[in-house]
Amino acid sequence: MKQELPKNQEIIFPEETSFIIDEILKKYQLYREPKEIIRQLAKKIARGQTFKEKMEISDSEPEVKLLKLIRKRVEEKITYEYLYRELQQVFNVSLTTAKSLATDLEKNVVDLAVKVSIAEEGSSSLAEHTPIKPLPIATPSEESLDEQGSSKKRTKFLKEESAPIKKKSVSSDKDTYRESVE
Repeated sequence: MKQELPKNQEIIFPEETSFIIDEILKKYQLYREPKEIIRQLAKKIARGQTFKEKMEISDSEPEVKLLKLIRKRVEEKITYEYLYRELQQVFNVSLTTAKSLATDLEKNVVDLAVKVSIAEEGSSSLAEHTPIKPLPIATPSEESLDEQGSSKKRTKFLKEESAPIKKKSVSSDKDTYRESVE
């Protein structure tokens, strides 16, 4: 049953897939908080000397193994039987629990994944022949024009206000008090 996914195909999972997987793991009391996973993984990785060792440590995590198994199942590289037997080993659960877990994953994750064909470079695709239309530019409403006009007035007023103040003095022979006029 081992098949290779064609090079021009990609697997797309729905946005809520990670939430669904978390809920399934919670149902079987196999869920671990991401902070917990990261904390434990950091301790384990610190023991690794080479990059390869660190990758092997990372790949040994149950959650990583689960994701790889799901992907292989969607790609039809593994059978349902292989899936539940691996889940039994990965999570160290009974055969009955592993089968139930595999069934939930099949119905709620694997069956919802979509294989999408992608265009190869150099091949003609629909996108190359379809002209791209620019997005329409909204014309400003009268209200926004009013706001723009008033903001221009405010800006002009602020510029005038921030200009240096010139003091003019008015002199009169009778007045002894002098005040600057702006």
